[in-house]
Amino acid sequence: MAASGRLAKSAARFSFQRGSDGKFYAVGGEVSIATFLIPGNPQSTIQKAQ
Repeated sequence: MAASGRLAKSAARFSFQRGSDGKFYAVGGEVSIATFLIPGNPQSTIQKAQ
């Protein structure tokens, strides 16, 4: 989430798995980010991608 900054479109979502000790552990996760083009403004699209 911290790496995506203002491009984040959702909160972090985690996948959990129960360990042999009976506790749940996060084994994966994702954050949706905005990847759309900015119409008519290629320079802004490039800056966003960087």
